[in-house]
Amino acid sequence: MYEYYFKPIKTGKFSCLEIIFFEGELTIEIETTDTKTIYIDYDHKNFSNKSIEDIHGILLNEIQKEIKKFIEEHNWNIDPFINAYDKIVKNKYLFEENYLRPFSNKLFKAKIIFKHDYQDSGLYLEFYEKNKLINKVKFSNNGRAIVNIGDIEWINENIVRIYYFIGYVKGRKYFWEISINGNIDFQNTDKNDSQELYNLGLIYYEGKVIIKNANKGIELIKKSSEMGYKHAKNWIDKNLG
Repeated sequence: MYEYYFKPIKTGKFSCLEIIFFEGELTIEIETTDTKTIYIDYDHKNFSNKSIEDIHGILLNEIQKEIKKFIEEHNWNIDPFINAYDKIVKNKYLFEENYLRPFSNKLFKAKIIFKHDYQDSGLYLEFYEKNKLINKVKFSNNGRAIVNIGDIEWINENIVRIYYFIGYVKGRKYFWEISINGNIDFQNTDKNDSQELYNLGLIYYEGKVIIKNANKGIELIKKSSEMGYKHAKNWIDKNLG
């Protein structure tokens, strides 16, 4: 959430500042010319008998202390860092934000919400009728998946289609179709391609991007195998026996 609230500043040669917590001896230190890594040694025993919120507060304070020290050494503008820190503390380490503006058809309005904090991580689609919330549908368990969201459109009066980029695959290939009543369907455009059926089955089975549905994943992988895709057959032999 820190990077979301942070506004760009001029930093000279650095384009990335990363924080790594470690405990005990640090054996690997890798830095590139445009990345500054700050290493913070910590003792997990200091977290015993503390709430999750308290732990987040301790870690954030340690991060802010080291960042402040580094900024003062390099004469950067510290205000964006302070503003980001204050925003996180004000929200009690919870993160929920809108993605773009709401999009409407003639009857309803919808908007995407993304969350990523210690209580929850996921993507939600909220439906409104005359500015009144009528449903909130969770369609992903990964709030960070928001960076791969593509085009969004109403395909009829009741269903929103949300396109998604997976790996190197760009364009309008994978998508969710989410209805006002809460039905969710994730699919791709190549329904008759055995390899794509296999890929789609893995996405359902693993549940890293979409809401996990292992049974549907296995069903799609079996169908891919029946169509002759060897990787699907190998997967079935390895995982289902």
